[in-house]
Parts: sequence; structure tokens; C-alpha cells
Amino acid sequence: MATMKVHESFLYAAEADADLRTNLNHFAKISADGEIALCGNDEAALGTIVEVNLTGDAGRYGPVTVQFGGIAKVVLGGTVTPGQPVNSDANGEGETGGTNIRGIALTGGVAGDVIDVALIGGVT
Repeated sequence: MATMKVHESFLYAAEADADLRTNLNHFAKISADGEIALCGNDEAALGTIVEVNLTGDAGRYGPVTVQFGGIAKVVLGGTVTPGQPVNSDANGEGETGGTNIRGIALTGGVAGDVIDVALIGGVT
């Protein structure tokens, strides 16, 4: 599979609200205090986590970069077929059937697979 470079205008970085090192390609949101947080079930997502940095400061997790436009990689929590709308499940993974649609699947897969999703503006 070819690699892609994400244009900087589709990226947003902020402090993480938790250790998100194992959540690359998961849906993320902005928390009430302005930090990046993992999305829960059918929550409105900013985009997908593409980079997690660590900090040595106690009580801080470091910045996280989120892709909010373009074609993103998304880890699936269930079966998705190409063309289906994709939203976040309880673990920030992609699923179908919700009301906060964040993208359209360009490829398909099953739980644990990483697929391509065309991110679209949040729809409620």
C-alpha cells in the first residue's frame, strides 16, 4: 500500500487528556478543557489520531496530532464495507450505524483492520 502525506492544513495538535500512545488511527474529540480525548460511542469526532508525543512532565501526556480533513486511516471496531458512513464506537474505532457520521469508507474491513476513510464534516 502506498504511503500518503497529509497536508498541514488538515492537522491540529493539542495536549492529550490521557495516554493515547496505543490509539493511533482512532477517532478523537476536543474535551471540555481543550485537550485531545478519545471519542466514545457515536460522539462527534474532530478527526483521527495520527501522532502521539510524550513528555517527561508529571501529570502531562504531551501533544497529540489529529487529522481532521482528507483521507485518513481508521482502525475498525466492526465490519465496514466501501461506501458506508463511518462514526466512532465506544473505543474510538470506526463503525457504522451512528448519527455522528465523520467519514465515508473508501475501503472495507473487519474489526482490527485499518481502512481508508474520506473525512467529511461532522453530520448530526
